[in-house]
Amino acid sequence: MLLREGRFEEAVARYRRVVAARPYAAALAEVIADLYSPELAERFALLRQPGPGGVKRAALVVLTANRGLCGAFNANLIREGRRWLQELEAAGAVVDLHLVGKKGVGFFRFTGRGRQPEPISTRPSESRSPISQRY
Repeated sequence: MLLREGRFEEAVARYRRVVAARPYAAALAEVIADLYSPELAERFALLRQPGPGGVKRAALVVLTANRGLCGAFNANLIREGRRWLQELEAAGAVVDLHLVGKKGVGFFRFTGRGRQPEPISTRPSESRSPISQRY
């Protein structure tokens, strides 16, 4: 009986934390919505909505983990990346796939899609840094 009461109390505590986080989520959504304006979209091409012809070219970045106990995390990211990739290609867009993390690179190579020249590293070296090449 005590074990069940303890689990119930844990569930109630989790529920209270979720309810307490709702105002923060709503405020964050409001801040993000305020960041976009038509004036900014005119100045920055990345904020523009696609025209009547739709998206012609897209870059898809899939960020996964290199290792660790995060199988569901990686699986969800890969699933969402595949969904976006299929959706964009079905719309007729040319998609440049950029992969970060060993799990995503391995999966997309297995499926024949991960053919980028070199995976983006989470540990960049100074010799490959764009900043060191500029100065």
